[in-house]
Amino acid sequence: MALNTWQTWDALAGGWYGLDATTFNTSFAGPGAGVLPLADYISANPNATIVNAAGGLGGVRIVTGFGGPTDWGNFIGNADNFTIDTAAADSTTFNFERARADLFFTDGANRLYFNEGFGQSVFTGAYTVGFSVGTDDTGAGQAYFRDGQNRIYRVTAEGPAVATNAFASALFAGHGQVFFLDGANRLYVMQDNQPAQFTGAFAKTVSVGVDADGDDEVFFTDGANRLYRWMDGDVSFTGAWAASLAAGQDGTCAFLDGNNMLYLWRDATSSSNWTGAYGTRLSGGGDGAGGSRYWFTDGNNRLLFLDSVTGTTQYTPAFATQVFAGADGGVAFLDGRGQLYIRDAGGSFTTAGLVAQQVAVSLDEDGDLEAYFRDPANRVWVLRDGMPIALGAYALDIDAVFGDLAGPPPVVV
Repeated sequence: MALNTWQTWDALAGGWYGLDATTFNTSFAGPGAGVLPLADYISANPNATIVNAAGGLGGVRIVTGFGGPTDWGNFIGNADNFTIDTAAADSTTFNFERARADLFFTDGANRLYFNEGFGQSVFTGAYTVGFSVGTDDTGAGQAYFRDGQNRIYRVTAEGPAVATNAFASALFAGHGQVFFLDGANRLYVMQDNQPAQFTGAFAKTVSVGVDADGDDEVFFTDGANRLYRWMDGDVSFTGAWAASLAAGQDGTCAFLDGNNMLYLWRDATSSSNWTGAYGTRLSGGGDGAGGSRYWFTDGNNRLLFLDSVTGTTQYTPAFATQVFAGADGGVAFLDGRGQLYIRDAGGSFTTAGLVAQQVAVSLDEDGDLEAYFRDPANRVWVLRDGMPIALGAYALDIDAVFGDLAGPPPVVV
């Protein structure tokens, strides 16, 4: 056993002990001369099952060995990615630390990569002319992308790209599904591994959010700037017109009309109301407590946010020229020099001290806002916990997983 190192153990090739392989009598109680390969047990007892001795039920129990407190009392081990095979050739793999794909990006040759946010960038094997990042049904990051013929593909951190039979001019990834426009601006929805479905609507501007039940909800405008909502498969006109919009995380949507008046739509009341504010550069996110927080600037570039629960707006001491709302109540933004800042959910500011050309926000392992960005030399960075970290990659386009990522830490045994 090596310390601080992942090791692979093959139980089939290892030694098993505890019971006599032929009679299952307790002819020995520990390792040594009585150790036999598992094949001997299976050969003598083909119908035997592995039983968790602690409970007498089927299952697997991982133990560290025998000895006193000084031998194993302070031992901490992690078990991950183990596979159980059966005589029927079925197998189940338990991978508690599945690969993360926080960030997807393309290089100058249109190659699509992913990065876990701290490790080596990995080429997905795909080439794309456009992509959008969301999550699968488990919350793990995945990207939908278009090839040179506009065919839609789906790719995750754990496997090769999978082609679909759909074609798109624009993509908007959600949770376990993607919304897209075809060449005629028809709006479709396609769940993972399922055929695309036409929503019956035509769209110009699209924003994917979450309704009060945690399901994807889409707000969009048509060619006349009428604001529509797609929810649970149904499309309805909100009765409003919008010049720009941002879907929220709790069944709300903020939007600006042609006079830059800021409105808030609520599913709960099926109506929208003027917030009393005027704004530009609208971006929607979460508040970290199940509600939405919309960030925007006023005519003097002052940075404000709109709280979806109270319907009120609040100024911050910052000024911004671009705004990127986070899922936790925080925001990333660029100042007048193009330098990147983060205001966290508690109101504290940090800066990368670097100019950003493009920004995509995500959450780190602690659930705090982090910002991936591309500098003027196309180098890719992440601003995490107040520290800018170079990822050793170059990109022309970036996008990141917005909300929570799947994959609990390894189990301690």
